[in-house]
Amino acid sequence: MKNKFLWGSSTSSYQVEGGITNNDWHFFASSEKIKKRISNLTRPNLFYHGTKQVFLQPSGEACRVWDPTYYKEDFDIAKKLGMNAIKISIEWSRVEPERDTWDENAIYHYKTMIKYIVEKGLIPIITLNHITLPLWRLTPPTEFKKRIFQYFVPSPYSDIPLSQPPSSDPYWKSFRGWENDKTIIEFTKYVSRIVQEFKTLVDYWITLSEPISLVGGGYISGIWSPGFFLDGNRTKKVLHNLIEAHVQAYNVIKEFDDIDADNDGISCIVGCSHMMIDVYPGKSKKILGITIKDNSNAAKKFDYFVNDYFLNTITKGEEDLNYLNTLETRNKNSKNFLVHKNWINKLDL
Repeated sequence: MKNKFLWGSSTSSYQVEGGITNNDWHFFASSEKIKKRISNLTRPNLFYHGTKQVFLQPSGEACRVWDPTYYKEDFDIAKKLGMNAIKISIEWSRVEPERDTWDENAIYHYKTMIKYIVEKGLIPIITLNHITLPLWRLTPPTEFKKRIFQYFVPSPYSDIPLSQPPSSDPYWKSFRGWENDKTIIEFTKYVSRIVQEFKTLVDYWITLSEPISLVGGGYISGIWSPGFFLDGNRTKKVLHNLIEAHVQAYNVIKEFDDIDADNDGISCIVGCSHMMIDVYPGKSKKILGITIKDNSNAAKKFDYFVNDYFLNTITKGEEDLNYLNTLETRNKNSKNFLVHKNWINKLDL
Protein backbone atom coordinates (compact mmCIF):
# COMPACT_ATOMS: atom_id res chain seq x y z
CA MET A 1 0.00 0.00 0.00
CA LYS A 2 1.27 3.44 -0.90
CA ASN A 3 1.22 5.73 2.13
CA LYS A 4 -1.13 8.71 1.85
CA PHE A 5 -1.06 12.05 3.59
CA LEU A 6 -4.68 12.93 4.19
CA TRP A 7 -5.44 16.64 4.34
CA GLY A 8 -9.03 17.64 4.81
CA SER A 9 -11.80 18.85 7.06
CA SER A 10 -14.24 17.19 9.41
CA THR A 11 -17.91 17.62 10.30
CA SER A 12 -20.41 15.84 12.51
CA SER A 13 -23.92 15.12 11.30
CA TYR A 14 -25.93 16.60 14.18
CA GLN A 15 -23.86 19.79 14.14
CA VAL A 16 -24.21 20.53 10.42
CA GLU A 17 -27.04 18.61 8.76
CA GLY A 18 -30.08 20.14 10.44
CA GLY A 19 -33.47 18.55 10.98
CA ILE A 20 -32.31 15.91 13.45
CA THR A 21 -34.71 15.79 16.39
CA ASN A 22 -34.62 12.17 17.53
CA ASN A 23 -31.26 11.81 19.25
CA ASP A 24 -30.16 12.30 22.85
CA TRP A 25 -28.40 15.62 22.19
CA HIS A 26 -31.47 17.26 20.68
CA PHE A 27 -33.49 16.15 23.69
CA PHE A 28 -30.74 17.33 26.06
CA ALA A 29 -30.48 20.76 24.45
CA SER A 30 -34.25 21.22 24.07
CA SER A 31 -35.57 20.20 27.49
CA GLU A 32 -36.36 23.32 29.51
CA LYS A 33 -35.56 21.50 32.76
CA ILE A 34 -32.15 20.41 31.49
CA LYS A 35 -31.35 23.81 30.00
CA LYS A 36 -32.16 25.51 33.29
CA ARG A 37 -30.09 23.00 35.26
CA ILE A 38 -27.04 23.40 33.03
CA SER A 39 -27.18 27.21 33.00
CA ASN A 40 -27.51 27.26 36.80
CA LEU A 41 -24.82 24.65 37.29
CA THR A 42 -22.26 26.46 35.12
CA ARG A 43 -22.58 29.86 36.72
CA PRO A 44 -19.14 30.69 38.19
CA ASN A 45 -18.81 28.60 41.36
CA LEU A 46 -16.54 26.16 43.15
CA PHE A 47 -16.88 23.53 40.40
CA TYR A 48 -17.00 25.85 37.38
CA HIS A 49 -14.41 28.48 38.17
CA GLY A 50 -13.13 30.67 35.36
CA THR A 51 -15.47 29.19 32.76
CA LYS A 52 -18.36 30.63 30.78
CA GLN A 53 -21.94 29.92 31.71
CA VAL A 54 -23.49 27.38 29.33
CA PHE A 55 -26.81 28.08 27.58
CA LEU A 56 -27.82 24.99 25.64
CA GLN A 57 -29.38 25.26 22.21
CA PRO A 58 -30.47 22.47 19.85
CA SER A 59 -28.84 22.49 16.43
CA GLY A 60 -32.14 23.18 14.65
CA GLU A 61 -31.50 23.54 10.94
CA ALA A 62 -27.75 23.93 11.60
CA CYS A 63 -25.89 24.52 8.30
CA ARG A 64 -28.52 22.63 6.27
CA VAL A 65 -25.88 20.24 4.94
CA TRP A 66 -28.52 17.54 4.53
CA ASP A 67 -29.58 19.58 1.48
CA PRO A 68 -27.43 18.62 -1.56
CA THR A 69 -27.13 22.30 -2.49
CA TYR A 70 -25.13 22.94 0.65
CA TYR A 71 -23.06 19.76 0.96
CA LYS A 72 -22.02 20.00 -2.70
CA GLU A 73 -20.89 23.58 -2.13
CA ASP A 74 -18.87 22.47 0.93
CA PHE A 75 -17.13 19.66 -0.94
CA ASP A 76 -16.45 21.95 -3.92
CA ILE A 77 -14.76 24.44 -1.60
CA ALA A 78 -12.73 21.67 0.03
CA LYS A 79 -11.41 20.64 -3.38
CA LYS A 80 -10.55 24.25 -4.28
CA LEU A 81 -8.61 24.57 -1.01
CA GLY A 82 -6.40 21.65 -2.05
CA MET A 83 -7.83 19.08 0.33
CA ASN A 84 -7.79 15.42 -0.58
CA ALA A 85 -10.10 14.04 2.14
CA ILE A 86 -13.37 14.80 3.92
CA LYS A 87 -14.51 13.25 7.19
CA ILE A 88 -18.26 13.18 7.75
CA SER A 89 -20.38 11.22 10.17
CA ILE A 90 -23.47 9.12 9.66
CA GLU A 91 -26.24 9.94 12.12
CA TRP A 92 -27.38 6.69 13.72
CA SER A 93 -30.76 8.19 14.61
CA ARG A 94 -31.39 9.06 10.93
CA VAL A 95 -30.76 5.62 9.53
CA GLU A 96 -32.26 3.64 12.43
CA PRO A 97 -34.90 5.95 13.95
CA GLU A 98 -36.43 3.04 15.87
CA ARG A 99 -34.84 -0.20 16.94
CA ASP A 100 -34.49 -2.55 13.92
CA THR A 101 -36.34 -0.05 11.71
CA TRP A 102 -34.11 1.23 8.92
CA ASP A 103 -34.76 4.39 6.90
CA GLU A 104 -33.77 3.34 3.39
CA ASN A 105 -34.20 6.89 2.09
CA ALA A 106 -31.69 8.22 4.64
CA ILE A 107 -29.21 5.47 3.73
CA TYR A 108 -29.59 6.31 0.03
CA HIS A 109 -29.15 10.01 0.81
CA TYR A 110 -25.85 9.37 2.61
CA LYS A 111 -24.76 7.14 -0.25
CA THR A 112 -25.43 9.95 -2.72
CA MET A 113 -23.51 12.37 -0.52
CA ILE A 114 -20.49 10.06 -0.34
CA LYS A 115 -20.57 9.43 -4.08
CA TYR A 116 -20.25 13.17 -4.62
CA ILE A 117 -17.21 13.25 -2.32
CA VAL A 118 -15.62 10.54 -4.44
CA GLU A 119 -16.56 12.31 -7.69
CA LYS A 120 -14.71 15.42 -6.48
CA GLY A 121 -11.55 13.33 -6.11
CA LEU A 122 -11.74 13.43 -2.30
CA ILE A 123 -11.26 10.46 0.01
CA PRO A 124 -14.33 9.88 2.22
CA ILE A 125 -13.60 9.14 5.87
CA ILE A 126 -16.75 7.99 7.64
CA THR A 127 -17.37 8.38 11.36
CA LEU A 128 -19.89 5.82 12.53
CA ASN A 129 -20.70 7.51 15.83
CA HIS A 130 -20.03 11.17 16.53
CA ILE A 131 -21.17 11.43 20.17
CA THR A 132 -24.97 11.29 19.62
CA LEU A 133 -27.22 8.28 20.19
CA PRO A 134 -30.75 7.60 18.91
CA LEU A 135 -33.38 8.64 21.44
CA TRP A 136 -34.52 5.03 21.79
CA ARG A 137 -31.04 4.16 23.00
CA LEU A 138 -30.62 7.13 25.35
CA THR A 139 -33.14 9.63 26.70
CA PRO A 140 -31.17 11.91 29.05
CA PRO A 141 -32.54 12.47 32.58
CA THR A 142 -34.60 15.63 32.84
CA GLU A 143 -34.22 15.85 36.61
CA PHE A 144 -32.48 14.23 39.56
CA LYS A 145 -33.48 13.50 43.12
CA LYS A 146 -31.98 15.93 45.60
CA ARG A 147 -29.99 15.00 48.66
CA ILE A 148 -31.33 16.44 51.92
CA PHE A 149 -28.69 19.16 52.23
CA GLN A 150 -29.51 20.45 48.72
CA TYR A 151 -32.87 21.76 49.94
CA PHE A 152 -31.00 24.15 52.24
CA VAL A 153 -28.27 25.50 49.93
CA PRO A 154 -28.56 28.07 47.13
CA SER A 155 -28.21 27.49 43.40
CA PRO A 156 -26.00 26.23 41.78
CA TYR A 157 -25.25 23.78 44.60
CA SER A 158 -28.91 22.84 44.88
CA ASP A 159 -28.88 21.99 41.15
CA ILE A 160 -25.95 19.56 41.14
CA PRO A 161 -27.15 16.10 39.99
CA LEU A 162 -25.77 14.03 42.87
CA SER A 163 -28.45 11.33 43.02
CA GLN A 164 -30.39 9.12 40.64
CA PRO A 165 -33.16 10.35 38.35
CA PRO A 166 -36.62 9.70 39.82
CA SER A 167 -38.32 6.47 38.75
CA SER A 168 -40.79 8.45 36.62
CA ASP A 169 -38.07 10.04 34.48
CA PRO A 170 -38.11 9.02 30.78
CA TYR A 171 -34.43 8.09 31.13
CA TRP A 172 -35.39 4.75 32.66
CA LYS A 173 -37.63 3.85 29.70
CA SER A 174 -34.71 4.14 27.25
CA PHE A 175 -31.71 1.81 27.06
CA ARG A 176 -29.64 4.36 29.07
CA GLY A 177 -26.93 4.67 26.44
CA TRP A 178 -23.39 3.41 26.89
CA GLU A 179 -23.86 2.31 30.50
CA ASN A 180 -25.98 -0.54 29.14
CA ASP A 181 -24.02 -3.47 27.66
CA LYS A 182 -26.80 -3.96 25.09
CA THR A 183 -25.85 -0.67 23.44
CA ILE A 184 -22.66 -2.40 22.29
CA ILE A 185 -24.76 -5.10 20.62
CA GLU A 186 -27.02 -2.55 18.92
CA PHE A 187 -24.05 -0.43 17.83
CA THR A 188 -22.37 -3.47 16.32
CA LYS A 189 -25.56 -4.30 14.37
CA TYR A 190 -25.71 -0.73 13.12
CA VAL A 191 -22.03 -0.76 12.09
CA SER A 192 -22.52 -4.05 10.26
CA ARG A 193 -25.42 -2.63 8.25
CA ILE A 194 -23.65 0.62 7.37
CA VAL A 195 -20.37 -1.02 6.35
CA GLN A 196 -22.13 -3.45 4.03
CA GLU A 197 -24.09 -0.57 2.49
CA PHE A 198 -21.09 1.71 1.89
CA LYS A 199 -18.06 -0.56 1.45
CA THR A 200 -17.93 -0.01 -2.30
CA LEU A 201 -17.33 3.70 -1.63
CA VAL A 202 -15.44 3.80 1.66
CA ASP A 203 -12.12 2.42 2.89
CA TYR A 204 -11.50 4.72 5.86
CA TRP A 205 -13.69 4.19 8.92
CA ILE A 206 -13.78 5.97 12.28
CA THR A 207 -15.65 3.98 14.92
CA LEU A 208 -16.10 6.62 17.65
CA SER A 209 -15.43 10.32 17.94
CA GLU A 210 -13.77 11.57 21.12
CA PRO A 211 -14.82 8.80 23.54
CA ILE A 212 -12.94 10.41 26.44
CA SER A 213 -14.69 13.73 25.77
CA LEU A 214 -18.01 11.91 25.97
CA VAL A 215 -17.03 10.33 29.27
CA GLY A 216 -15.79 13.60 30.72
CA GLY A 217 -18.63 15.78 29.48
CA GLY A 218 -21.49 13.37 30.08
CA TYR A 219 -20.55 11.63 33.31
CA ILE A 220 -18.02 13.79 35.15
CA SER A 221 -18.62 17.47 34.39
CA GLY A 222 -22.34 17.04 33.74
CA ILE A 223 -22.64 19.50 30.85
CA TRP A 224 -22.90 16.99 27.98
CA SER A 225 -25.65 14.45 27.45
CA PRO A 226 -26.72 12.53 29.48
CA GLY A 227 -25.68 15.02 32.19
CA PHE A 228 -24.39 12.96 35.12
CA PHE A 229 -22.00 14.72 37.51
CA LEU A 230 -18.94 13.12 39.16
CA ASP A 231 -20.58 9.71 38.75
CA GLY A 232 -17.58 7.43 39.13
CA ASN A 233 -19.41 4.13 38.81
CA ARG A 234 -21.18 5.13 35.61
CA THR A 235 -17.97 6.66 34.26
CA LYS A 236 -16.08 3.39 34.63
CA LYS A 237 -18.91 1.37 33.11
CA VAL A 238 -19.34 3.73 30.15
CA LEU A 239 -15.59 3.86 29.50
CA HIS A 240 -15.34 0.07 29.43
CA ASN A 241 -18.32 -0.22 27.09
CA LEU A 242 -16.95 2.42 24.70
CA ILE A 243 -13.69 0.46 24.47
CA GLU A 244 -15.59 -2.75 23.83
CA ALA A 245 -17.78 -1.00 21.26
CA HIS A 246 -14.71 0.20 19.35
CA VAL A 247 -13.11 -3.25 19.43
CA GLN A 248 -16.25 -5.02 18.22
CA ALA A 249 -16.88 -2.40 15.54
CA TYR A 250 -13.25 -2.78 14.39
CA ASN A 251 -13.76 -6.53 14.06
CA VAL A 252 -17.05 -6.13 12.18
CA ILE A 253 -15.53 -3.68 9.70
CA LYS A 254 -12.60 -6.00 9.06
CA GLU A 255 -15.03 -8.87 8.51
CA PHE A 256 -17.43 -7.15 6.12
CA ASP A 257 -15.41 -4.52 4.23
CA ASP A 258 -13.65 -6.69 1.66
CA ILE A 259 -13.73 -4.17 -1.21
CA ASP A 260 -10.83 -1.86 -2.03
CA ALA A 261 -12.83 1.24 -2.93
CA ASP A 262 -9.90 3.46 -3.93
CA ASN A 263 -7.68 0.78 -5.50
CA ASP A 264 -4.72 1.33 -3.18
CA GLY A 265 -4.30 -2.33 -2.26
CA ILE A 266 -6.18 -2.33 1.05
CA SER A 267 -9.91 -2.69 1.63
CA CYS A 268 -10.32 -0.94 4.97
CA ILE A 269 -8.45 1.18 7.49
CA VAL A 270 -10.09 1.60 10.90
CA GLY A 271 -9.43 4.13 13.63
CA CYS A 272 -11.07 6.43 16.14
CA SER A 273 -11.01 10.20 16.57
CA HIS A 274 -9.14 10.94 19.78
CA MET A 275 -8.91 14.47 21.13
CA MET A 276 -5.41 15.15 22.51
CA ILE A 277 -4.85 17.85 25.11
CA ASP A 278 -1.68 19.71 26.06
CA VAL A 279 -1.77 19.35 29.85
CA TYR A 280 0.30 21.47 32.19
CA PRO A 281 0.03 22.04 35.95
CA GLY A 282 -1.61 25.06 37.49
CA LYS A 283 0.52 27.48 39.46
CA SER A 284 1.74 26.06 42.78
CA LYS A 285 0.68 27.74 46.00
CA LYS A 286 3.22 28.60 48.67
CA ILE A 287 3.04 29.90 52.22
CA LEU A 288 6.25 31.30 53.73
CA GLY A 289 8.17 29.78 50.83
CA ILE A 290 6.81 26.29 51.45
CA THR A 291 4.80 24.64 48.66
CA ILE A 292 1.42 23.57 49.99
CA LYS A 293 -0.22 22.74 46.67
CA ASP A 294 1.80 21.22 43.86
CA ASN A 295 -0.33 20.46 40.80
CA SER A 296 2.38 18.61 38.85
CA ASN A 297 1.27 15.14 39.94
CA ALA A 298 -2.39 15.92 39.27
CA ALA A 299 -1.50 17.18 35.78
CA LYS A 300 0.43 13.97 35.02
CA LYS A 301 -2.49 11.80 36.09
CA PHE A 302 -4.97 13.87 34.08
CA ASP A 303 -2.65 13.74 31.05
CA TYR A 304 -2.48 9.95 31.37
CA PHE A 305 -6.25 9.63 31.40
CA VAL A 306 -7.26 12.03 28.62
CA ASN A 307 -4.37 11.30 26.25
CA ASP A 308 -3.11 7.77 26.88
CA TYR A 309 -5.75 5.64 28.57
CA PHE A 310 -8.07 4.91 25.64
CA LEU A 311 -5.23 4.46 23.16
CA ASN A 312 -3.49 2.03 25.51
CA THR A 313 -6.60 -0.12 25.65
CA ILE A 314 -6.99 -0.52 21.89
CA THR A 315 -3.31 -0.89 21.04
CA LYS A 316 -1.83 -2.72 24.04
CA GLY A 317 -5.01 -4.21 25.45
CA GLU A 318 -4.39 -2.53 28.81
CA GLU A 319 -7.35 -1.75 31.04
CA ASP A 320 -5.92 0.11 34.00
CA LEU A 321 -8.77 -0.31 36.49
CA ASN A 322 -6.27 0.29 39.25
CA TYR A 323 -5.86 3.86 38.01
CA LEU A 324 -9.63 4.36 37.93
CA ASN A 325 -9.83 3.23 41.57
CA THR A 326 -6.62 4.64 43.09
CA LEU A 327 -5.11 7.08 40.50
CA GLU A 328 -1.90 5.02 40.47
CA THR A 329 -0.84 4.76 36.83
CA ARG A 330 0.19 1.55 35.06
CA ASN A 331 1.00 -0.57 38.10
CA LYS A 332 1.30 -3.83 36.21
CA ASN A 333 1.59 -5.75 39.48
CA SER A 334 -1.90 -4.72 40.51
CA LYS A 335 -4.62 -7.34 40.13
CA ASN A 336 -6.72 -4.54 38.63
CA PHE A 337 -4.27 -3.88 35.81
CA LEU A 338 -5.81 -6.08 33.12
CA VAL A 339 -4.57 -7.01 29.66
CA HIS A 340 -7.25 -8.11 27.19
CA LYS A 341 -5.66 -10.01 24.34
CA ASN A 342 -8.71 -9.43 22.15
CA TRP A 343 -8.24 -5.65 22.50
CA ILE A 344 -4.64 -5.58 21.23
CA ASN A 345 -3.87 -3.89 17.88
CA LYS A 346 -7.39 -2.64 17.19
CA LEU A 347 -6.25 0.65 15.67
CA ASP A 348 -4.97 1.26 12.14
CA LEU A 349 -4.77 5.06 12.27
